[in-house]
Amino acid sequence: MKRLDDSGAVQKSPDKNGEAEIRGGNIIITDPEGSGREAVLSWGNGITVFLDEREARQGINVNGSSKISFKIDTVDPQRTLDITISTDKLKAFAKVSYTDGQRFKLKDKAPTDKLTIEIVPDEKIECPKYTLDEAKQALVKSGVIHGINQESLVQLIERPGKDPIEVATGKKPVDETDDNIVLKFDDTRKFTEVNDRVDYYSIGKVTAVEPGDLLAELIAGIKGEIGVDVTGKEIPFKKAKRLILKAGKGVHLSRDGLQAFADIAGRPELKKDTVNVHKIYEVEKDVDLSTGNIEFIGDVVVNGNINEGMKVKAGSSVIVHGNVTGGEIVAGGDVTIMKNAISSKIIAGSVDYFKHNLIDILSDISKVLMSIFSAASALKVTGKVPKIYKDGQIIKLLIDTKYNNLNGQITTLRNILQENRENLDMDTLRMGALLVKFFSGNGPVLLESLSDLKTHAEQIDNMIETFKDELKNPSNITVMYIQNSELSTTGNIVIKGKGCHTSDLNCRGDVLIEVKGSVTRGGNIAAGGNIKVYELGSASGAITTVSTGKDSTITCAIAHANSVIKVGEQAMRLDSSVKNVKAFLYKGELIVEKSKI
Repeated sequence: MKRLDDSGAVQKSPDKNGEAEIRGGNIIITDPEGSGREAVLSWGNGITVFLDEREARQGINVNGSSKISFKIDTVDPQRTLDITISTDKLKAFAKVSYTDGQRFKLKDKAPTDKLTIEIVPDEKIECPKYTLDEAKQALVKSGVIHGINQESLVQLIERPGKDPIEVATGKKPVDETDDNIVLKFDDTRKFTEVNDRVDYYSIGKVTAVEPGDLLAELIAGIKGEIGVDVTGKEIPFKKAKRLILKAGKGVHLSRDGLQAFADIAGRPELKKDTVNVHKIYEVEKDVDLSTGNIEFIGDVVVNGNINEGMKVKAGSSVIVHGNVTGGEIVAGGDVTIMKNAISSKIIAGSVDYFKHNLIDILSDISKVLMSIFSAASALKVTGKVPKIYKDGQIIKLLIDTKYNNLNGQITTLRNILQENRENLDMDTLRMGALLVKFFSGNGPVLLESLSDLKTHAEQIDNMIETFKDELKNPSNITVMYIQNSELSTTGNIVIKGKGCHTSDLNCRGDVLIEVKGSVTRGGNIAAGGNIKVYELGSASGAITTVSTGKDSTITCAIAHANSVIKVGEQAMRLDSSVKNVKAFLYKGELIVEKSKI
């Protein structure tokens, strides 16, 4: 409708911009008046505006005829199910989180010529919970198929927490435990403990049993059970040592093989898994010309002395209640001398002692043969030897020029075999004879092929394993004092009196001469284990050598000049008297800790 002024002329409308407002979720547009501008629309995040059904750009001009529509974004609900498996795969853990979604609506706005469209929260969208099947499928997808705990899963999806919970548990394997042979007699090899320290110097009485006595019982270990991890993979159990109780001399087993009984009176003994009863031969007086030399398959107990020129040989242990002077003892087991050994030769664990030596020399020979094989093969490939040379000639050439230490090793082997023929079977003697034949003098030229070297080395290695299986428990020598004597054993040498003078000691275990005031002076001591002496050498400079294996230690309360200390292949000669000596290898270097006296 036109408006007239006082003169009757048409009145002109005032200029007014168009406006836009939001009310009840609707956008309402008012047209501009006069030369006013159209309303301008802009909007924030989460909304898309369409003008005339086309997506509009920010800052559009609109009027009453504009066709405006919009789309409001929705935040969808979010849920996560995180699954972790422990390093050992014996447990699986899961954590669930639920986040509700959100719907939005337009925020009411008053009319304005520049309208910014905003949205505000309207209603939440509840996040749906996982079903039990969905949770199980998620576990399977992650590789968890064993030991799933349904109750834990229900708790997880219904009442999620901040921390993961255990939802699957595997089964640990049950390791086997070792079989055990329980002795029913006092084992004289078990030393007494004094103030929590093993007293190697204690000597007990000889244990004796009667026929029918129960000697030992085999207690079976626990059987193993295979485990299963949460992925369904089987976990093997650790296998244990299984034993078979064996009856040796003078012993029989129960029908079930679990108990050993004595058949005869004597001294019981357990060697590995075999129970023996050794007859005891007792000499009531000195071993001298009136008794003659003593040789017995079991134990020998001498209640007197062993005099000059006399020999005692026992299949098992020897106990001498007196002195050994100019005598010889060869025992298959321990040797115990209650007093002194002067100018005597003593061997304990005699059969095992020579077998250890045989193992050592055979191991060295086997290594040399394989080295020769490698060197000869290389020579043939490179053509550094005339083609007319046969394999045997190449082998001999290498032995003569580079591996001549083999000659000495073969000589040592020959001597060991000759000295111990009575303790060797024909297979061992035959193999030894072949080694001597093919690797002494011109013997190598008889070899037809380099492969013969490997064959001999393999046969040696097999023989070594057989010898190792036959080895029994180490045997020990215990004595008060020794002078000008030779002692050899597979176990320990314990001197519990005033010491050792000008003697040679050789053992594969420890040498213990550590009683306060005892002296180790002159001679040589070689041990596979540790050496502990109170005083080494003398102030006058007597040369005394002690040597042990590379992994062992030598200790002395006092050590004098000219004492030679050797660990492995590293040696040192002391140039002055010192105390608190400790020698060992560290990273291949000999370390000798000591302080001035």
